[in-house]
Amino acid sequence: MTALRAVYILRACVTLPISTRPVTQYIITRADLPRGFQAAQVAHAAGSYGKHPEGTFVVVLGVEGRDALEALGNELERSGVGITRVREPDAPWNGQLTAIGCELVNDRTAVRKVVSQIPLLR
Repeated sequence: MTALRAVYILRACVTLPISTRPVTQYIITRADLPRGFQAAQVAHAAGSYGKHPEGTFVVVLGVEGRDALEALGNELERSGVGITRVREPDAPWNGQLTAIGCELVNDRTAVRKVVSQIPLLR
């Protein structure tokens, strides 16, 4: 997607009533995880809210590690954002938090207030 197209989409979303804006899901994972394992955890987090409506935007962000992810989950909950915490039961992770899936939203305001400074996962 070109930058200009992204601006047009953003502008269109801002001017639409909330009920007609595209659905968005934010997923946050740990940047310190191996890439393939990271992908599996993101899939678990995305699937935690069932089937996504056609046209859903999914935004995947990465934080430094387990403590940052735990703190972010707590902050999201305090802000009233519904989340699912994904924990990996198998060794070597042994129940560690590996990803967070945020509820599907039309109005991204509450989520963005908390995650706006977190970089996209690269």
